[in-house]
Amino acid sequence: MALDGNTAFRALLHNYVLWCIGELDEDKQAKLEALAPRLAQTFGHSGSWQEIISVEMDFPPTMPDVVRGLWTNNLKRFRANGEEPDPNVFAQHVVEKNFLPDRQTGD
Repeated sequence: MALDGNTAFRALLHNYVLWCIGELDEDKQAKLEALAPRLAQTFGHSGSWQEIISVEMDFPPTMPDVVRGLWTNNLKRFRANGEEPDPNVFAQHVVEKNFLPDRQTGD
């Protein structure tokens, strides 16, 4: 999947990261669950919205645990400095640095 310029798919990935770390609000979760049949039709994969994203991105089954581990490390680092990390900034960083590289270059 070419992600360059695909703002809607980037938003799905952002929400996927928030879901992994337990920071996806109930309203967005409900909207994404309702969107799952349309995502299944669009991408040709069945399942929950998380499963469809995972298949489309070729994520390993352990991806939620990996993302949670990154978040936990981030929390420790920030809290050691008396700060609280912003889950949305974290999600944006994870998407841009881990899910998009090499996909935008056309290599």
